[in-house]
Order: sequence, then structure tokens, then C-alpha cells
Amino acid sequence: EPGVPATELSETRTYRVGLGLPGHRIGPDDAAVTIVVWSDFLCPYCAAQAPVLDALRAAHPSDVRVVYRHYPLPMHPGADLAAEAAVEAGAQGKFWRFHDEVFAAGATGAPLTRAVLLERGRAAGLDVAALAAALDDHRHRDAVQADAAAGMSVGAGATPTLFVNGTAVAGMADYHELDIMVRQELVHARDLIARGVPAAEVYGVIELGADVVELGDPARLPRGGGVRIEPGTTERTTMVMAACRAGDRDGALALAGRLRDAARDAARAMCSDRGIDLP
Repeated sequence: EPGVPATELSETRTYRVGLGLPGHRIGPDDAAVTIVVWSDFLCPYCAAQAPVLDALRAAHPSDVRVVYRHYPLPMHPGADLAAEAAVEAGAQGKFWRFHDEVFAAGATGAPLTRAVLLERGRAAGLDVAALAAALDDHRHRDAVQADAAAGMSVGAGATPTLFVNGTAVAGMADYHELDIMVRQELVHARDLIARGVPAAEVYGVIELGADVVELGDPARLPRGGGVRIEPGTTERTTMVMAACRAGDRDGALALAGRLRDAARDAARAMCSDRGIDLP
């Protein structure tokens, strides 16, 4: 379904896309193939795509992981609130159970109202009181909007939009198409492993050669090669602000210690608005 892309996707370019919000990944951390999907809980094509991705993981249990990224579309009333609820589910460690419950609710054709989200949260085993509080104060709204903006920055102008080890797939893809891509990527990944790249770093190494880098939280971009790269001032400031948007006080404090002068002041002001006081 249409969105508003900042750029056009290309099958001939490679994309460096991040690993999403906490709890939004499923599959081994050292999977050779990472599939990132920007999705909307009220998009029927996204609902149809989800079991295809489940089937791929079942067929390649040691080699495929899936990362869910949020892209609630304006023409789907309630999709943004459902995304906020899902972020809270991720914070509680139950994103994927809630993901399945919400898509099941959408299949009934009923609106995803606050009451329905709370009901599905209860079915997924969430702390419903905490979920209700998160919905009422919209504490995850910024995180959802940032996820969508990151998708737009690489041209994800439709839902679903997938990236298979950085190769773009616009719109819903069938099992056969994705399975061919996964098998091709496995050949490449196993070649890297044979050359000495640790399995857990394969995705990061592949992504280092990308033509397009998402404008999202730098802390969530894959980093490969076994070399620790210290973030610069601009990148660190973005990471601190992203942590504050996500309500991650400890993460923001850990990153903010090396900020100075104008960068520190900018991060302080933004984080203060979200109830996090930086030193």
C-alpha cells in the first residue's frame, strides 16, 4: 500500500538497514541471512506476508532471522496505536506473541481499538496495566515514528517492504521468491565464513559495503569486521536522542558521558522533554 518514499528503491543497490527496536528480532543472532521487514498491523498484505516469513524461518531455522520494523500508514486508523502497543510488548519481551495476536485480530476485520489491543495483550501474556499506561501516555510514539522515518529514508514507500541481507524487495513477496534469495545469500555468507568471518558478523560485513544507509539510530546499524569503531560526536548525539525517545535512560546515560558543549546541550534539552535528565 502506498506511503511517501524519500527515495526510490532499487534492486541493483544494496542497503544498510538496522536491527530494529528491542525484542523485534526472531531467529539466531548468528543467522547468515537477515530479513528486515517494514510493516503495518492493519495492512492486509503485511498480514499475508507474516506466515511466509514464518515458513522461511521454519525451512532455515539456523540460517534466517527476521526483524520487524514499524511503518503504520496514515490511511489505517489505529495502526499507529497498534505499533506503540507492540513496542511495549517488545519492552516486556513478548513482541512476537503480541505480533501474532494483533495480526489475528486484524484478520477479523474489527478495528484495532485500545480495548482490542489490551485484550490481545492479555492473550499474549503482557502486563496489561503497563500496556494501558504506555498507550495512555504514548511513551512509544517517538520510537514508532523514528522507525517509520528510517524506512522512508531508504525508500520504503509501501508495506510490506523487505530487505534480504540488504537487497530490497518492494511489496509482498511469495515464498518461492524469498527462498531463492535466501539460498543465494547463504552461498555468499558461507563463503565469508570460510574466509574467517565469524557467523555473528556476516550481516554486518555484508552491510558495510552498502550503497544506501538508513537515517535511523546508529546504535542499531549492523557493524561487522570485528573492529570496534568509536562513534563520532554527531553519531553519538543521535544515539543518545534515540535512546531517550525509546525511554532507555540507562542507554542514554551510558552514551552521553562523552558529549560536550553544544552537542551535550542539544541532547540534554531533547531528553529532558522525555523525562530523562542527562549529566
